[in-house]
Amino acid sequence: MLRFIRRERPLPNIKGDLSSWIFQLHSLTRHETGESGGDRSELQRTLGNWIEQIAGLDLDLRKTEAAVTKARQTRDGIKTEELKSLYHGDRREFESQFQQKTREVLEAFSVPPELPVISEFLSLEGSLKMLRAIRAVAICLAIHGMHPFLFIRRAAKGDRQSTLDLIKVDKLFLHDSCTENVIKGAELINDHSFLQQLARAQNYQPKLRVREIQHLYFYLLFLLEQMGTRLPKGYELWRILDPRAREYDSLDAFERDFQRRRKDFEQMLNEIAAETQQKKP
Repeated sequence: MLRFIRRERPLPNIKGDLSSWIFQLHSLTRHETGESGGDRSELQRTLGNWIEQIAGLDLDLRKTEAAVTKARQTRDGIKTEELKSLYHGDRREFESQFQQKTREVLEAFSVPPELPVISEFLSLEGSLKMLRAIRAVAICLAIHGMHPFLFIRRAAKGDRQSTLDLIKVDKLFLHDSCTENVIKGAELINDHSFLQQLARAQNYQPKLRVREIQHLYFYLLFLLEQMGTRLPKGYELWRILDPRAREYDSLDAFERDFQRRRKDFEQMLNEIAAETQQKKP
């Protein structure tokens, strides 16, 4: 996870912007409030069951290892030079082979085919968009303790700090529809102070540690808890998540951090709910 987050992979010339891809990742549009209708509730249950299966505390490690092995075999079986030749020559055949390989990986991890976002992963362009969106969400949660939904909506309304926070997460936000008006407005009036802040935000490099990745998993557990999963007691959680006490030197230290993250998670949900209940900008 650390390697995936730290590496900002370059993208080919792909249309669209990162804020839209983040909404696509969650099967939402920019103006959805997240309220649950019948279809949405069913999708949430499906997603929750799958997350618990692959990342819950009771996951079957043998199945996980088998899925990882299958994914690696699929990756290693790809002849890169042949695919490159197809990509630049027969694009239709390239997409066909890419889709087949992607389905093999998705099936290895038992990804529910009814999740709307799956269709995005079945093309090279869609996969690159979704992977960049996943990385942005993970970094935003890790360094800001906030889902990018909130920053995107606030930046679109002209909030400068949210604009800077997004650019620290991913430089693609420099050319995003949600930050466009803020940046252009500052350039038009030659606002030196904000433009200097913008330059510093572009040079910002997130320094993530194992502890931040642990916090991301805490957020996942809180999400599962909201979906009905009962979490073990504090001692049992500490034993499962930090069995050698490498991150927390005592149960008390673990529980304090765990409860701090719980409060952050609840505050994040409350702020997103309050923001989405406001009238659209």
